[in-house]
Amino acid sequence: MNQIIIFHEFEIEIIRKRIKNIHLRINLEGQITLSTPKNIKEDYLLEFLESKIEWIRTSLKKTEAKIKYSNKKLTHGEKHYLFGKELVLNLQEEKVKKSEIFLLNNTNLVMRVHPTVSQRTREKYMQKWYEEKLILETEKFFEKWEEELGVSKKELVIKKMKGKWGYCECRRKVICLNTELAKRNIDFVEYVVLHELCHLLVPNHGPDFKKLLNIHMPKWKIIKNSEEI
Repeated sequence: MNQIIIFHEFEIEIIRKRIKNIHLRINLEGQITLSTPKNIKEDYLLEFLESKIEWIRTSLKKTEAKIKYSNKKLTHGEKHYLFGKELVLNLQEEKVKKSEIFLLNNTNLVMRVHPTVSQRTREKYMQKWYEEKLILETEKFFEKWEEELGVSKKELVIKKMKGKWGYCECRRKVICLNTELAKRNIDFVEYVVLHELCHLLVPNHGPDFKKLLNIHMPKWKIIKNSEEI
């Protein structure tokens, strides 16, 4: 028989089964389930959950971010984000010769496309729009931090990535940024730019690298922890 418990601030479903080990899962909707052997006592389960409480919080934060920022269907009225600001998608399907995406009153994101344009093509248009916005917005950050650090990149690449916000090819002086950054808070975007430029001076994440960040952006840890990939 399944049981619902309230543990800390979370609602958790306990599922007793004929299994040997305990399994803690969080699905894409943020629902937490704990599958457990039938003979395990409740006190032990509570101790187990207590040991996993930070993992639960971190995983839920990642799941909420994924729901908030990703897997968009590009439907009318859908919420989208540009540098942390919420926008409402205004989908206009009209017999236009050229598709376009633009902001209206800083609250609406207008996508004007011909009704025959496929979903995949619409997604490519949106991806391209975000890439262009990210290039424009980070230009001032690169100029600022390159001058302050005394370094210079040779090339900037913008593309969608999984599991990382950016990376630096130190020898070639190429910096790559994740397109998804265009959706996140602007302070976090600046931190990522600084982070990658610091790698032109220190190629690893050791003490010297952290010292650079501490000098130039004392609150970098707080800013870094404000967003999840």
